[in-house]
Amino acid sequence: MRFGEKLRMSIEPAWADHYVRYDKLKAQLDKVDRALACALSVGLMPALQRPDEEQGQSPSELLGTFMTHDEGFFELVEADIDRVESFYRDRLGVFKAEIEIIARQLEPLSGGVLAKEKDKKPKDKAKAGKPGKEKEKEKVAEVGLSQTAVKGLREACVDIYRNIQKLRNYGIVNYSGFVKILKKYRKVAYAPRVEAIDELRREEEMLARAARRFSLQKQSSGSLLGRRGSNMSASMASMMPRAYGRSTSAGGLRGADTTPLLPVLAHSANGGGPSVPTSLSSAQSFGPSFGPLASSVDLVSLLQSQSTLAVARELSADPPANEEGPPALPDPTKPYLDLIGESAFAQFRRVDELIEELEILFAAAFCDGDLHIARSNLLVRQSREWANMRYLQRGTKLGLALALVTWVSWDVMVDTDLLVAEATRERQLMWMSSVWPVYRGTALFALGLWVYAGCLVVWQRARINYTYLFDEPALADGVAPVFDAASSFTILNCLSLLLSLKAARGFLPDSLGALNAGAYPILSALSLPATLLLPPRRGRALLRVLARVACAPFVECTFLLAFAADILTSLVKPLVDLAYTVCYVGSGEVLLELEAQGFCAHSRVLSSVLTPLILAGPTSLRLCQNLRKYTDSRPRSQHRHPSLSNALKYLCSLSVSLLGSFHKEFGHISTKRAVSHIQLAWLTLYVCSSLYAFCWDVTVDWGLGAFAKRLPSASTPVLRADFYDRTAEPDVGEALARAREQ
Repeated sequence: MRFGEKLRMSIEPAWADHYVRYDKLKAQLDKVDRALACALSVGLMPALQRPDEEQGQSPSELLGTFMTHDEGFFELVEADIDRVESFYRDRLGVFKAEIEIIARQLEPLSGGVLAKEKDKKPKDKAKAGKPGKEKEKEKVAEVGLSQTAVKGLREACVDIYRNIQKLRNYGIVNYSGFVKILKKYRKVAYAPRVEAIDELRREEEMLARAARRFSLQKQSSGSLLGRRGSNMSASMASMMPRAYGRSTSAGGLRGADTTPLLPVLAHSANGGGPSVPTSLSSAQSFGPSFGPLASSVDLVSLLQSQSTLAVARELSADPPANEEGPPALPDPTKPYLDLIGESAFAQFRRVDELIEELEILFAAAFCDGDLHIARSNLLVRQSREWANMRYLQRGTKLGLALALVTWVSWDVMVDTDLLVAEATRERQLMWMSSVWPVYRGTALFALGLWVYAGCLVVWQRARINYTYLFDEPALADGVAPVFDAASSFTILNCLSLLLSLKAARGFLPDSLGALNAGAYPILSALSLPATLLLPPRRGRALLRVLARVACAPFVECTFLLAFAADILTSLVKPLVDLAYTVCYVGSGEVLLELEAQGFCAHSRVLSSVLTPLILAGPTSLRLCQNLRKYTDSRPRSQHRHPSLSNALKYLCSLSVSLLGSFHKEFGHISTKRAVSHIQLAWLTLYVCSSLYAFCWDVTVDWGLGAFAKRLPSASTPVLRADFYDRTAEPDVGEALARAREQ
């Protein structure tokens, strides 16, 4: 899952304007990346290979564009850090003031409890054994507060505690956002400059060595080398364009705007040894000795741009390195990371202090000083807004869906035997063989949506973070979108089924009877992909997951892919009906009369080719996933179970499906003649495979065969207070005694 999607899911709606603007920073960083790429292309690529939009820009203009975008990026980072820090500190002050107000209002309850804890007497032991609610009632009666006031104070503590926890999550999310965007800057805007500087320095060292060798040869050879010096200089000049991939024709790359990039050979006034500059920028003083190398000193200025260095040196106390040699390019993100690390929203010290203070206050007022009970009471679920109209809409959808399902069940199972004439029954049988597979497949997919919604409800109540387990936020938006999609699809499918069945029986009114009866199954067939693939964000995520499942042997088997493949193995029959639906609707058979239909129902391709492939496909994918998990595990000898054991289960199921599909004798066993040995072997394999799958599901997937670990009893020596030496550890013995009494 990308961080931008995680950030959008973690945003608190009331604080949405105070989060890090990650998308805006990312867009600005893209501008920096493009500007740097264009500038480097001018210095390191031929003019003919430069982007078309940059053909007319000079190096100084490209450098200015890069510096503008670079400074704009860090200005946005600074502004976001200031905004997040100021909002975080403001919220801390507000919550601190609220806790102080609550503490003054709870002083009668908390002070009374603390006084009783200090002045305990033997007669108070009976009270200590009473339940917590009775104790709280007694405290409220003693201090003279009403039950309504106490309940309001309790709810206020819970709300403040929840908001402080949200503020802590706010700090974590923003800290992660800043670290992510600065890490991305290092990758796209800092690392290319460092690599280019290193490359230029290597070229500088190569030229310096060549210059020294040339000077020594000139000193030793005298006039002979002097006569050949010009030829050697020309030959070196002709080699350098090839090293940089440039052409010297047409007056160089940039005409009058070019200057030498690297230091070249220079001689002292008295004809001594070579003088090699120590800085890249000093190459400007050497004229056009290597004219083809005039790609630019602007590139050096770009790579060692002072726009970023000024910001970094202003925020960092460290002096710039390598003052004597070539100036180093410091990491411009380091001072910002240091600044973020010192910020309040990244340290959590003050927010942890507020949480601890509120927990102690709540424990003293309502939980008899027990912090564990206080934390469990403060972490209650937020109350729902029952006045929301969405609950009314969903309740209406659910009631309508249940009514239609009941109506369809009555018409299919009861009306067929009691209220339908004999002539109509024959027509209905044709409808069952041709049209019913379409509705059966869509109904099973609707049932799958309801089961998926139920799984999400169970995971939410169990507080399982399925969003991060799935790694596809579009498929885990919550229960509400899945519930709405399942209810709407169920209503539409039931209405289409009722109208199609009534049309087959001839019970529709004249206004609807004029419509072709094939329009109803078409409506149901088209609503299925619309439900699964809309909105487009969820449809793209679903298609990505299915594509990764189809590439099971070549991709890593994650929880989401294994879960999706398991669902496909359970939807084998609906997938067969889906293939029939594609044939039935795509071939146009749906628009014919019932008496003329039956082509897809008796199709050899559908029954002999597509159906076996669909039956074996999901099982084969799960088999490949388990084998991939075994090959990815290290060491493999310790991971044979459950990967290979689970693969064996799917291998048995796959063999049963393939033999039953492709061999005509296996799938049809007659009682009029004896069962052959091959059929008996197939039946044995079928029974063993079913038992193996059943035992695997019960013992491994559900974990019902494992023995529960029992807690030690009170008679265990570890729990006895006298087991410990009171002289050596007095606090441990007293704590165990109090725990045993409670």
